[in-house]
This record gives sequence, C-alpha cells and structure tokens, in this order.
Amino acid sequence: MNDHYLPDATMPDYIKMWGMTGTFPAGVSTGQSVPYDKPEIVEKYVNAKAGIAALVIKSQIDHCAGRGKQYAWTGYTIDKTGKIERVYDDNAYQLQLKEGKRIEVKAKDLLKEKK
Repeated sequence: MNDHYLPDATMPDYIKMWGMTGTFPAGVSTGQSVPYDKPEIVEKYVNAKAGIAALVIKSQIDHCAGRGKQYAWTGYTIDKTGKIERVYDDNAYQLQLKEGKRIEVKAKDLLKEKK
C-alpha cells in the first residue's frame, strides 16, 4: 500500500457551485490544496489450500481540472513463498468513468491469468 500512496501529492480544492456534486472542479478555487485519496484494496481473493492470493489496489495517481481525479487499479499475486508479482494495471480519470469506461478486474481472475 505504501508504494501506491503519494503522501505529498495535493490538488486544488473547489467550492461546489451550480448544483454540481462530486470531485470535479465545479466552481471557484478556494486557494487551498487537499491531499490525494489514500489507496485502498478494492478486491482480494485467497486460496489457502493452494497457497496463493491476489489483490487489487485502487490509488489516485493524478488530477486534471477538466477530467477529475485519475485512479490506477493495480493487481498483484502473492504465492506461498511470499513472492509478490504485479500482474495487472489500468487507469482512468473520473470523466472517463462517467462517460462509460469500466474497470472491473476481479482478484480471482488474476490467478487464472497466471497459469
């Protein structure tokens, strides 16, 4: 998780106007900065019998005034020896997600792709 956290990254804060909601700039800048979102595990799967696991981490990697926050989804597999392998990467801005881009990776599927 620490590899995906950008502790010093900030972005402008905006006053919400015109009934807009969410994190898109929809008004006037407050002149303040706010930190990036902290990464989170959004998918996980453990097969204890086989000694393997997979997880997907979602982390904010950028922001753009007209496109919103940019997130990355990164998938890892972990075997019984503790070896961690990065096996999946995708990213999207909030605007792309609003326009229909879907990132629907399942942790269990990452193990199937490894075989």
